[in-house]
Amino acid sequence: MSKINSACLTPIPNANAAVVFVQEQYLFQYVEDGIEHVKYVSPAAIRAAWSEEAIDSGWLEPDTLRCGVSAKGAWAVRLIRPVQRRTLQFSKATMEDSIAPSLTLRLPPLVLAGINGKYHLWAVKEETVTGGTQLYYAPFPNVYGDEHICFGSNPVPAVSDGGMRRALDLFFESPFTTASVSGKSRRYPEDVRLMLRQHALEAAPDLPFPVDDLMPYRATPTLDQALEMLLRR
Repeated sequence: MSKINSACLTPIPNANAAVVFVQEQYLFQYVEDGIEHVKYVSPAAIRAAWSEEAIDSGWLEPDTLRCGVSAKGAWAVRLIRPVQRRTLQFSKATMEDSIAPSLTLRLPPLVLAGINGKYHLWAVKEETVTGGTQLYYAPFPNVYGDEHICFGSNPVPAVSDGGMRRALDLFFESPFTTASVSGKSRRYPEDVRLMLRQHALEAAPDLPFPVDDLMPYRATPTLDQALEMLLRR
């Protein structure tokens, strides 16, 4: 490999086509009938041109909002509708902890985002979700600052290996601890578990989750912003 001191690329002798990178854009430069042409091309077009392997999403999970492949691996975004009540398990921190071992209640609509083997969870107020939908903190323990789910020592497969379904099942089947319980409820800002307990004990079986109690997710307020941040960093 030769090295040439230059602020710009040096033309390659006898080259009749090239893909170049200019200010975060891809350009396809080629000669046709003695005339030089330059046009912008998308990353997807470049990938398709260089890859002989077919890309197939396979059968998508219901309510999959978006999916793709980035430098971090396969990713997907899925809406979890509150179609039924769920039973949540809780591990007590102390003998004085007033949280019952299990609570059965209706949950708010949720959005699960998986990027490779890392999963993030938010709440939303409506079941119609777009890129501009306002996000809220998921009203559960064990979901941390950037809304990534902590699974403890439990292994979770990557998105490309069916991890979206497994991550959701594992999240709701494992006992919640007292980790990351604050700042997720307007009525009980110190401990969101108290809000879950109140809703489970006082609400009628089919009463929806009180979405007005959700706390806005201010780091990246919309779904588009959150996904862009996760894919970029």
